[in-house]
Amino acid sequence: SRLVLRGLKDDPAELGSEGAFAGTPLLLHPTEDAVPLDENFQARIPPPYTLIVPDGSWRQASKMGNREESLKAILRVKLPTSEPSRYRLRQETKPGGLATIEAIARALGFLESPEVERALEAIFALMVERSLRSRGVKLA
Repeated sequence: SRLVLRGLKDDPAELGSEGAFAGTPLLLHPTEDAVPLDENFQARIPPPYTLIVPDGSWRQASKMGNREESLKAILRVKLPTSEPSRYRLRQETKPGGLATIEAIARALGFLESPEVERALEAIFALMVERSLRSRGVKLA
């Protein structure tokens, strides 16, 4: 993975050219025109992929795909509706909203394998549990 920081008004994210990606670049960005990640995705668009995931508040992340010149031409993908978020540290304000790591795990479940998804979700669950314990929340 690679982390690209963005935040200054006149300092765009440097992602490189489209040829710099290993495989097809995909922007996890749930717009109306985004292609759903589902069981048939790999048949329509064969691997390998580079998954690009904007992170920030929902408002910040939702604007990145249009504000960043380097992201405008990249195929947008979205997750199908599934089980609700397990992120118990904050109240989700958007229906179907997920923590970033949950969204990454679910996307990689389609792009890589269900085992990768389960491994990331286990790490996420451990982080949530430890955070709640550090706040004094008693867990069953």
